[in-house]
Amino acid sequence: MVRDKKEHARRRKVRDQGFSSKALRDYEPRISYYTEQLIDAISKNVGRPINMATWFNYYSFDVMGDLSFGKPFNMLIDGKDTYFSQQLHEDMKALGLFSHLTWLFPFFKRVPFVNSAYLKFWTWVDEQIEVFREGWAYGVGTDWAGLLVSRLNNNTRLEKYMQENIFKSLGLEFTSFCLEKHPEIKDNLVGISTRQPDGILVPSPNLWPFNAPDDCSEADLYSTVDDFTKTIGHLVRDSPVLLKKESVQQMFMGQLHEGSSALNVFRGTPDVSRLIGVNDIEKGANAALGGMYLEEQTVKMKPGILCWAGLPNLYWFANRNEGLAGFYASQVLPSADPASAKLLFAFIQ
Repeated sequence: MVRDKKEHARRRKVRDQGFSSKALRDYEPRISYYTEQLIDAISKNVGRPINMATWFNYYSFDVMGDLSFGKPFNMLIDGKDTYFSQQLHEDMKALGLFSHLTWLFPFFKRVPFVNSAYLKFWTWVDEQIEVFREGWAYGVGTDWAGLLVSRLNNNTRLEKYMQENIFKSLGLEFTSFCLEKHPEIKDNLVGISTRQPDGILVPSPNLWPFNAPDDCSEADLYSTVDDFTKTIGHLVRDSPVLLKKESVQQMFMGQLHEGSSALNVFRGTPDVSRLIGVNDIEKGANAALGGMYLEEQTVKMKPGILCWAGLPNLYWFANRNEGLAGFYASQVLPSADPASAKLLFAFIQ
């Protein structure tokens, strides 16, 4: 077996994107969610001996499932192995057997009957990738949209385009990607705090760079409560400032078909369900052009609401039916902080 350096370089280029600073910021709240599940599982077994190696294994697979396929294996919730984890462990045992006879492995993969379990496993993996490909993921889509806008306008920096075509029209005065050029914004920046287990808030390092080399439309934009409220407030006006009325109406519509893989993945994403204060979404919520749209009444939210949230427990919502929009501004970690969520839903109601 000889390493294909060209193929190795191609794969590494793809995988390196998953370890960028921006990707790591996206991973943090998702990993924290499974950390809480692990702690909860341990708490339920207080006073009884448990195999921690097994539970750490469940934790690892749930995190890997979320980051790789957009959904966990639910091993922490179910407390048992899945087909994926069992088969992967069996394959690792087989690799151990071939470690001293590596030249046999390519033949093993091609021999009928002998390789049946191996082929079944990789068929299953292909099926999961297809589900993910047709599914939904919260990621860099808006960054690509920002890059497209820049290139379609003679490579104009995204901030310059937004200042001329969005910010001025809405009357935004303190919104920018570049804090180093705007001390009036930087000097008034609210610091990040992290809530400790005892409920005390302690200062934390800033999560985003002050002088990012690029204007990323998915992150790194700084603003104020007043400016952001103006932005979402224009969505519920009878005569929108920026968009056609038909475009705004399209934003307040679910975009994924009922029963589709994409909608199932969307509703099964933990970060999405926490947006409306529940552990699981069975119905009523759909992905929209501007965030999440509630098609039906949920436990804590009315139908007709368009909403989304940010990592440090930021939350905005807009309801055209009632002509109402609101913004809950916070700089508290971790994401989905229970105390923040309680205050947030009281504010919405």
